[in-house]
Amino acid sequence: METRLQELWRKEPRNNEEWDELYRLIVSTIKHGKKCSVLNILPESIDTHIQNYIVDIALKRIGHSKLYHDAALKIFFCNYLKDILKKSDTQPWINVQYLGQENVEGDEILSPLKKVTPDQSVLSLLQEVRLSIEQVKKSAQQFFQKNEEWVYLYLAYNACLEKGEPLLKLSLVELSKFYQIPNYHRKARQLGITRKKDQFEEGYEKTLLGAWFVSLGLFPKKENITEIEIALKILCNEALLLVDEKQNS
Repeated sequence: METRLQELWRKEPRNNEEWDELYRLIVSTIKHGKKCSVLNILPESIDTHIQNYIVDIALKRIGHSKLYHDAALKIFFCNYLKDILKKSDTQPWINVQYLGQENVEGDEILSPLKKVTPDQSVLSLLQEVRLSIEQVKKSAQQFFQKNEEWVYLYLAYNACLEKGEPLLKLSLVELSKFYQIPNYHRKARQLGITRKKDQFEEGYEKTLLGAWFVSLGLFPKKENITEIEIALKILCNEALLLVDEKQNS
């Protein structure tokens, strides 16, 4: 018989209460019983790794795969930690280094964002600004629906980085040639993926990303950087799903 965790994982929660319930079930399942031995080596707390696992991995699979046994979730989590350990030079999720063959003078791709501080959950951070994961996901989907195709392509192939590298890795130059996107530097500025390091320049809220942050109640400023990082991860997950749909269509 399917457990409640397996049911919510398979069908994807439909409201805030179900998202809260699934979040609690994931945390309790991972924490139950013997902990992953690799946690003795990694410096961050288990709570930090759980919240990162949920945003980095689980959100991509919930509603798109089946969880055949609750214990499998803990195996997935432990394997996730082993991958982190193998990449000991792990960098923050959003990185500034990759622009491909050409650079935007004086600007860099979204500067490094600080990691979520220990013992703060994704859920609680979002709730501080009265948001739920479901609300951010829906807002991300609406964001892509009302914007042109190049927006999710720019995010998925260039600006959505994992451990210092783009998840799908194409430079702006390669993107412009492959998908025939003109004025790619202007579009990068319009989207908001270029800015001076560690700053939100004046008027950033007028970029596509900046306006989206504001619509979530996250004014682009340093004190909101952790919540913005979480929202960006969810936005990137949705961009990657659109790329998958495009490739399979």
